[in-house]
Amino acid sequence: MAENQKKLVVFAGGSGGLGRHIVDADQTREGVDVVKVNYSDHQSLLVELQGVHTVISCFIGIEESSMVSQLNLLDACLEAKVKRFVPSE
Repeated sequence: MAENQKKLVVFAGGSGGLGRHIVDADQTREGVDVVKVNYSDHQSLLVELQGVHTVISCFIGIEESSMVSQLNLLDACLEAKVKRFVPSE
């Protein structure tokens, strides 16, 4: 990929909490798509992660469901060959 080409970045959990603040910080909102996913559905995660360069996890909480969702997302990122994964911790 050429240096000047745009890279696709995903903010997981970008519709609430910390993620919403990060997404809203982009005042232009140009090129921003919001996609609802089921973090328990590995196949649908793989579809949504095709061509993604970086995933930034914005999950908040220490409850088991947040941790499981992040691990499911990480597994899908590895299989989809996402180059960078930034965990929420």
